[in-house]
Amino acid sequence: MDGLDTVKSSGVKTLSVLTALSGAVWLAALGSGPWRREMTAFLGLFAAVFVLYLAAVHFVLTKPVPPWVGVAALVAGALFRLTIFIAPPTLSDDAYRYLWDGRVQAAGINPYRHAPDDPALAGLRTPEWDGINHKNLRTIYPPLAQAAFRLGAWLRPSLEAQKALFLLADLLTGILLFFLLQRWGLSTARVLIYAWNPLVIVEFSSSGHVDSLGLLFLVAGFLAWDAQKSRRAGALWGLGFLAKLGSGLLLPFMVLTRKGRRALPWFLFAVAAGYGFYAMGPLEEWLHLTGSLPVYARDWTFNAGLYDVLLRFLPWPAGALKGLAALVVVGFAVLLACREDVPPMGQAGLLFALALALSPLVYPWYVAWLVPFLCFYPSSAGLAFTGLAVLSYLVWPRFDAGLGWTLPGWVPWVEYGVPAVLAIYEFRRRAGRKALVIFMKAPVPGGCKTRLCPPLSPEEAAALYRAFCQDVLAGARRSGAEVWIAYQSAPDFPTPAWAAPNVPFFLQQGDSLGDRLIHSFGFLFDKGYRRVVTIGTDAPSLPSMRLVEAFAALRKKETVIGPSEDGGYYLVGLRRPAPGLFQDIPWSTPGVMPATLRALARLGMEAAFLPAHRDVDTENDLESLRAELRLFPELCPATRTRLWA
Repeated sequence: MDGLDTVKSSGVKTLSVLTALSGAVWLAALGSGPWRREMTAFLGLFAAVFVLYLAAVHFVLTKPVPPWVGVAALVAGALFRLTIFIAPPTLSDDAYRYLWDGRVQAAGINPYRHAPDDPALAGLRTPEWDGINHKNLRTIYPPLAQAAFRLGAWLRPSLEAQKALFLLADLLTGILLFFLLQRWGLSTARVLIYAWNPLVIVEFSSSGHVDSLGLLFLVAGFLAWDAQKSRRAGALWGLGFLAKLGSGLLLPFMVLTRKGRRALPWFLFAVAAGYGFYAMGPLEEWLHLTGSLPVYARDWTFNAGLYDVLLRFLPWPAGALKGLAALVVVGFAVLLACREDVPPMGQAGLLFALALALSPLVYPWYVAWLVPFLCFYPSSAGLAFTGLAVLSYLVWPRFDAGLGWTLPGWVPWVEYGVPAVLAIYEFRRRAGRKALVIFMKAPVPGGCKTRLCPPLSPEEAAALYRAFCQDVLAGARRSGAEVWIAYQSAPDFPTPAWAAPNVPFFLQQGDSLGDRLIHSFGFLFDKGYRRVVTIGTDAPSLPSMRLVEAFAALRKKETVIGPSEDGGYYLVGLRRPAPGLFQDIPWSTPGVMPATLRALARLGMEAAFLPAHRDVDTENDLESLRAELRLFPELCPATRTRLWA
């Protein structure tokens, strides 16, 4: 077993231990009694399982693990969910409203027409009716959510049937995230970030919140978008909006961008069809479609973060501050839509985070909307927020003691303060992070620059290759990017210390150049870099300014390519993983660039192109390099010394 296999085996053993311990904690949580009444026990067990979760996340983000770990993470996550599925929804009573709305529809009555305490519905009351809160208000849930409530009542009019539907949606979301990670070229083990997240498990398995249905269609829309199915993506996002309105944050993107406008008509059609179904009938039905949503938006405030801070320090009425918060979110959405370097998923993740920070009302299950984005954009601030959000459940002991619907004063400061500090740290560390990767191999005679033999001997070719590497590395350091080496080792040269003793490196993985490029981009994006450019060592005279231009181009385009004169390319850069760009390419042939252009068209990616440059592969290339160095004596000092030694 080699070193990499040993590391993988160790990681799998560690994850197995974490899985067993997490399962034990979930079993203990199930047996801890009604969580609303045993809040101390619940928070203690939640903290324990969350620490185990963070340890597992650290492993899948930093350690090499086998490909099947992603599937195992989904299976383990499903078992965790089933463990606590039978726990009654004591932390939230929303499931009782879901059951009621389903019963109303089963009786042939529009759920938007009456409040639960309306005498017209008195004949539908069951013991579960007592669990409904705000019985004087009509429903706030949109049409697809209502259809799900109706389906649950048809299957079996019980809390368990309602919860089962939203648990199924939650499990399907994990599966879709698995395939989306695969398309992005990221480790599918990252699905653990969603599948094991304790907040997601509690809110969708025990409490059975309808938000899981909204997330399912949101993620399905991103999967369709990544497959260049913009119409399908728009329709799916519309269905997501009909489940819980969250997809509405993508509207500025769909209105303001050329690509987004392809999805917009289908989004609007889905929304119109959903609301239209519940508006069929008398004109008065149209007047009830929003239910009590306006009252909810106007009057509800709980567990607010930045909004509560502004309310304390600004002499403005609450309504004005809510309007200001909404305008800030919309304005930020417009700014993001105008930037081409932030993909739709990145835009949505940022908008959800900002909306939660500014919202006057934040229940823990709202925070669960962040978790799918953390699979692609890991953030310690986001992970911390999902763990601390459950502190807002401390409202229950105070409420049951007759102290009203209020939180202990310290809760919002901890719940929002810790993620805020982490977010500032992450922003300062990651803002504008860019990586330049040099593909380098061991300078073994007979293993490098073999097309220069003859006129050079294998030893001379290896010595020249070492000089190329030194000059390429010097130019890379002048680019302003963080330099990495993707290294192909040999027994006599296990590391690139012979060329760059202080440069971080990782080993190339894959049978073909395409596989090695896919791995390299994935490795650096996993590290949190926002723009990644790769180059080889065959162009020692490549100007450093060309590298600067490549990173600048990635601010506006999804990829940048520097074509070489032999039909390939000397540079390629990306803003996010795109494994499809490097598949089915006839490497080391003049067909590389035509095949790459076809891949770009197939993937719908926009590319920027740099000026062409010559690789030094043949005797003619070497003579051209000699002539160039005679004209520009300041270029390539190491190569110059070797050529005229």
